[in-house]
Order: sequence, then C-alpha cells, then structure tokens
Amino acid sequence: MQQLFRQIGFSEEGRQRHSLYHPITRLHEDVIRFSLLRPEFRLYATAFIPFKLGVFAVTGNQIGLTFADFIHYGDRLTDLYQHECAESAGILDQQGHLQLRANLVDLQIKKGIIAPEAAPEPVRRAAEQVKAYFAGELTQFDLPIAIEQGSEFQASVWDILPQIPYGTTWTYEELAYQLSEKDWATARRMARAVGSACGANPLPLILPCHRVIGKDRRLVGFSGGLDIKEFLLDHEIMRCNTGGSL
Repeated sequence: MQQLFRQIGFSEEGRQRHSLYHPITRLHEDVIRFSLLRPEFRLYATAFIPFKLGVFAVTGNQIGLTFADFIHYGDRLTDLYQHECAESAGILDQQGHLQLRANLVDLQIKKGIIAPEAAPEPVRRAAEQVKAYFAGELTQFDLPIAIEQGSEFQASVWDILPQIPYGTTWTYEELAYQLSEKDWATARRMARAVGSACGANPLPLILPCHRVIGKDRRLVGFSGGLDIKEFLLDHEIMRCNTGGSL
C-alpha cells in the first residue's frame, strides 16, 4: 500500500513508532502518515500552453478532460487546483499572478508546453493538440471528455458545439435551432438559455463556444474574455484565408 501511495503522488509526511495498539496481536504498531502532493498526483494533472495573450490551462484525469480555462498574463488563476499546479511549475510571480509572457520563455517544456512529465495521457494529448492549434496546424480536436458537471440541457448544448466548423460562427439562435427540431420560434425562445449554457462551458476551445456570437454578430459572453474570443476567431479566419498556413 505504501508503494502504491508513492506511485500516485503521495509523500510520507511522518512516522509515529509503536503508537497504534492492535487488539488481535496485542502489539503496538507503527503509524505512517501520508499526505497528497496535489500537483504531483499522477491520476490528475493540468497542462499550460502559452499563446500570445496568456496561457490555456487544461485539466484532466486518465479518462478524459474535465476543465479548461484561459488565463491572461499577469492575472491570478481562479481555480485552486490549477493555481497549485502553476505554482508547482514555477510560472507564477511572487504575488501569485501568472508571469508575463517574456518570463515564460525559459519555462516552456517540450517546445511550448508546461506540464508534469507523468501527466495522464488525455492531458498530454490535449496539450499537444492545443499547441498545434495555436501554430495553425490543427483545426479539429480529437480528445476524450470526462466533464463532471452540468445539467442535461447544458450537456446537450456542449455536445453540439464541435459541430460548428473551424473559422465560422453561429449565433446563439442558430445554435438553439439545432436543438429545437429545426423550429425557429422555439429557437428564439431558447437562445438565452443556450447563451447561459455556453457561458458555463467547462472546456472552452476544446468545445468551441468562442464560435458562438450574438444575434447582431457582436462578440458577447466568453469566459476567457472578449479579447481572447476575438483573437481565436481572427486566428481561425486568418488560417482559412491563407489556405491552411500561418
């Protein structure tokens, strides 16, 4: 058992000798205390992929991806686990903010990816694919998803997001139309709820809610910030307009 604990990221915290009385053997046995080093927990990990405006942080386990977020350079990480992983990776400054882009150059492991060597396979795959996306080399993700939250309606919205083609946009009403048995009247009534579901998307970029825009074609409602939403759309449109090379 002790070996298993160490393999998955636990560390021996202390040892109390002859402190536990066993009622059957009538002997006092050692008590070993283990603590979990959360960023080193090999069954769960976060990878950070730097890009022009910040880093994309993607978290997952051995089954699939569970959560992702965009963090601007100089900002705090709002997710506690991702904050601990970023601190462990040395990419936070003394105030706990994400370091500026220039300061991350020397920390970019594996040519643009900051991640534990023992990260679960889905997290490593996601990091490589996201890196390829930002390099203009990939237009569609092929990754296992293991979302641990959301209502049935939210899940139905998230499931349809990958159907939006790379480099194009749908309005919230157009997305609702796909869920409403192709009924525009119903779609108009559903549009606000669809927008809320997109805002709650736990895997932005992987499930591309950045391709959903307002009815008047304005950029609205993106968890990573409208500047990043604009950057992602410009990135995709530019790649389409240049025939697949950036």
